[in-house]
Amino acid sequence: MEKTFVTLERFKDLKQEIKNLKSIGRKKIADKLSQFRDSVDLIEDSSYNEILLEQANLEGRIEELEHVLEQATIIRERKSSKIRVGSTVVVRQSGNSKKVTLKIVGSIDADPAIFAISNECPLGQALLGKKKNEHIEIAAPNGTVKYTILEIK
Repeated sequence: MEKTFVTLERFKDLKQEIKNLKSIGRKKIADKLSQFRDSVDLIEDSSYNEILLEQANLEGRIEELEHVLEQATIIRERKSSKIRVGSTVVVRQSGNSKKVTLKIVGSIDADPAIFAISNECPLGQALLGKKKNEHIEIAAPNGTVKYTILEIK
């Protein structure tokens, strides 16, 4: 079974999304479908077919979210000497004096704009299990990029 790492907050958000899709989303579609109850030629009606497609998409999303939650491992933040999912790390790229603080999260919570990187991306994978002052190398399109781990929070 594959693990899906999620924050507790994201886990709760996904549960709420499922609840809304099942109650509000399904009701909206049922209301739309009720308009066609007395229609004779449903197969030919493009509006009806669009609603059926909308219903299939909604059910697919519910199924996808339920699968994610079944596989979910909630990230517990705790201090550790090794980098793991949930760790916040400070790194410096070789040849650059600028420090960067990264949070290692599951792919669902990844957001490069706020420096939350997935444990599945090359940098996230390379960092997992490493300790302070270790060096890692990542293959990039322009060559190898080297990082030094300065701190694990």
